[in-house]
Amino acid sequence: MHLGASSADFLFTERLGGLSIFLSTLKALGLTSDMIVVLTFVPAFIILLCFVVLAALLLVTLVESYIVVTGGLFFVGFVAFRGTAPMGDGYLQYVVYVGIKLFFLILVASVAAAIGDDMVTLIGRYDNLWLEIIENLFRLDPRGAAGAVTSRLGFLWSITAVAILLAVLGLTLPERIADRLSRHLSFNLKGMLQRL
Repeated sequence: MHLGASSADFLFTERLGGLSIFLSTLKALGLTSDMIVVLTFVPAFIILLCFVVLAALLLVTLVESYIVVTGGLFFVGFVAFRGTAPMGDGYLQYVVYVGIKLFFLILVASVAAAIGDDMVTLIGRYDNLWLEIIENLFRLDPRGAAGAVTSRLGFLWSITAVAILLAVLGLTLPERIADRLSRHLSFNLKGMLQRL
């Protein structure tokens, strides 16, 4: 048992030795600040892209709903005849599909906006997010730098994972729900007209 613990300590020390060499090389080349910028820029850019995707999806769905409701009114005239009633039926089915999709997309976007406000508050609490890391890098303290990097990057990447999850939900959930709810929907306008 004691042998396993000492071998684990040896592996940790070896990794820290490699980290120490890596950090001293970065310091000698003057690249420590560049590395920190990259480590913070990548998750921030991913978060930005996720929220841009949600906003673009909401905009496209809003435009689609305006086109369907206003431009599609032409198809309401087809409802009056038995031969063209299925076209009117299809139009009404599509209106329901777009309405359900828009409803659930607005729901996901509002949840994303609320969570985004919470993310901003959390990041605001870490004003000096990278100050501890920079200090440990310049002191070449691999243990302190490794601990600071893992805790800060873990926090930043967990926020990034939430943003990615929200974007994936916005891309998939509203469309799937709308498809399932409106797939077999039929107003049977042709049948109603035949009974008249």
